[in-house]
Amino acid sequence: MEVVDLPQGYLRIEVYNEQSLPVSNATVTIFNGNLMVRQVVCEKTDAMGRCKEIALEAPHPSLSQQSTTARRPYSTYSVEVSHVEYDTEVVHNVQIFADIGSTLTVILREKKGGKKRGEEKRREKENRGKRIEGNKAESVFEEIMGENVFRRMKDIKL
Repeated sequence: MEVVDLPQGYLRIEVYNEQSLPVSNATVTIFNGNLMVRQVVCEKTDAMGRCKEIALEAPHPSLSQQSTTARRPYSTYSVEVSHVEYDTEVVHNVQIFADIGSTLTVILREKKGGKKRGEEKRREKENRGKRIEGNKAESVFEEIMGENVFRRMKDIKL
C-alpha cells in the first residue's frame, strides 16, 4: 500500500480584543468543513495573541489552474476561538490553498458583565490602597456621590 502525502496550506491565527490588544491563552479549534465534522487541531494563543502556523490539508495546486474542474481548488475549514473573558467567535468557510500561507485575524468581544481583565483589576486594587488627603478626598467623594449629596453630607455634623 502506497502512502500519498496530501498537499498542505498553512494558517496562522491572530486573536485581538476590541481595543486591538492581543488576547493570550485563547483556545483556537479548527474543524474540517463545519462544526459537526471532525476537529482537526486545537491550539492556544501566545502572549502576542498568535497561534503557531498550522498545516492543513488542501487540494493539489494544479486544480486552481484548471478552468473546467468541478472541484474547488481549496479546502474549507471552520475556526472557533474561545476565551473565558470573551464571547466565542466562529469563522466558517476559511479557504486554504495548497502551498500558501494565510493569516486569519479574529476580534473577540468582551462578555457582558464578565470578568474584568487582569490589568484593570490590578489598577483598581492599587487605587483603593492609595491614601487621599485634604481637598483631594473631598473632590473625589464629590465626583462619586454627586455634588448635591456631597454638600448635604458636608453640612451634617456628627
